[in-house]
Amino acid sequence: MSSACYITVPINLLVTGDRYGFMCVHDEKGGFTLVFKKNTKYGGILCMELIHEKSKFLATGHNSGIMIIWEVKNRDSIELLEMKKIEVNSKSLPVHQIKMWRHLMVSVGGSKEVKFWDTSNWKCVATGCGHTKSIYDICTTSASTCINGVPQEELEKINEEGMVIEKFDGGGGNKVEMGNEGENIVVNDEEKKRNSTIASILATVGADGQIIF
Repeated sequence: MSSACYITVPINLLVTGDRYGFMCVHDEKGGFTLVFKKNTKYGGILCMELIHEKSKFLATGHNSGIMIIWEVKNRDSIELLEMKKIEVNSKSLPVHQIKMWRHLMVSVGGSKEVKFWDTSNWKCVATGCGHTKSIYDICTTSASTCINGVPQEELEKINEEGMVIEKFDGGGGNKVEMGNEGENIVVNDEEKKRNSTIASILATVGADGQIIF
């Protein structure tokens, strides 16, 4: 196995991916028995990331330069449904790592670029350069605030806890902050400053020996 994610929605599951392109779903309730296996057909899976810790959406990065957004379904049985295919680079260079950074998804790999993806439409909104060789890892101090794929009941729990989360309208991607005082809340200036500082810290690690912030 080359990557894994632990999912708590819709139920507790361990999802793994391997370098042959297979994804396996293991049910914790059954002692992590294998309940579903899928050939993604996009090449080896090098990385995997949940959109949010309470989301049923996850992303995989492949050695073919493709990212896939999946939805975990639990109807009569566990399923993995492909929601979106994203071509990260036109040269089929591998996607080594994916990380959520507030409402953005960040990808790095063999293209030597850092790409930032808007989770409201899955389009690249910015590209960072500076590494001279492949980028293998991303580190950020900011957790995901994207609520894509978070069920309503989990969303209500998040709001009750007073966590700041972000959602987007169906059009221009306008942000709305939500919390326990209602659908729209105003975060105090100190918290805004703290969130802004935290959100600005992201580092990438490349095969060139550089760590770039």
